[in-house]
Amino acid sequence: MSTINDTFSTNSEEYATPPLDFNGDGFNESFTEIKVENLDDDQHVEQSHHTVELSPNVHITFAQMYTKFDGVQSRISEIGKDMFDYILNTNEAMDHYFLSEQQKLEIKEKWLLEKEILMEEGKCMLIEKENMLMEKEKMLKDKEKMILENESKLDDKNNVLQSIGKEVVEDED
Repeated sequence: MSTINDTFSTNSEEYATPPLDFNGDGFNESFTEIKVENLDDDQHVEQSHHTVELSPNVHITFAQMYTKFDGVQSRISEIGKDMFDYILNTNEAMDHYFLSEQQKLEIKEKWLLEKEILMEEGKCMLIEKENMLMEKEKMLKDKEKMILENESKLDDKNNVLQSIGKEVVEDED
């Protein structure tokens, strides 16, 4: 069994995150455990961590867990933006970590900056994908043009062959 790390680190001590109600239905969501059982030889689970340093003594770590099957990755669960937005915008959750008002402000500013960076990276990735699609489109148009040129050359050769064939038939007569 594998467990996603959903802890908040302060001064190298880890505190479990408080229960969070993301969708406002009054029930606390938890994303602590994902059971990994009865896996075939070619399937395994990989867990990756990303730590954001919000201040010198406050780090937030969130994890993404993937299952790999036949070389295809699919995300099972992600602990990230929603949890931190909740923590940063809920005094009760912030108080859970015994932070001063100044630390809370520093964390909020740092996380907003981190979110901006993530959004910029996402925009850059979209632009790169758009450029790749445009290049592929251009390549397809070039291939279409080459095919049309080749068809035209074939038609010309067929016409030449037909005219030679007619001359040969006329010569035989």
